Amino acid sequence: MRRTNNTPERLLTVAEVAELLAVSPRQVRRWISSEDLAAYKLGNRVRIAPAEVRRFLKAHGSMAGTGIPCLDES
Repeated sequence: MRRTNNTPERLLTVAEVAELLAVSPRQVRRWISSEDLAAYKLGNRVRIAPAEVRRFLKAHGSMAGTGIPCLDES
């Protein structure tokens, strides 16, 4: 199912991004701290937009064709 332009994507947790990219949550937090991966701080929680994960992958090496639904371009 494709998203329409007015349907927002669900923000991902650090743990979800770590699992998708097969790295540790600590590594994801390092990328956020170094500003390589943009994230949103909501209270004491950190969330990452799927679009930011796609941008990160394009800039730092591709995982194109992984079949990860939330990362596939719509």
